[in-house]
Amino acid sequence: MSSGSVPTTRSRMAALPRPGPANWKSPPPRPPWPKSLPDHIAAARYALKDLGEADAEIVARTFLRVRATTVAPPLERGSASPWPK
Repeated sequence: MSSGSVPTTRSRMAALPRPGPANWKSPPPRPPWPKSLPDHIAAARYALKDLGEADAEIVARTFLRVRATTVAPPLERGSASPWPK
């Protein structure tokens, strides 16, 4: 029997898509945390609008380079605001 008539395991494996960076879907990019206080409150409100109820750590994970301790005060101010959302 010749090796050309029966496909080998190696040739069948070569036809399958290989796992790797080309086949991965990257998550959507996270926006940076704003620099000014009014923008902090607006960003916290926007994140809560998308997430529903969330604590400071979950909101912080939706932004780049920000800690939960930084997000907590604007998050409290934004949720306790008397103005309509």
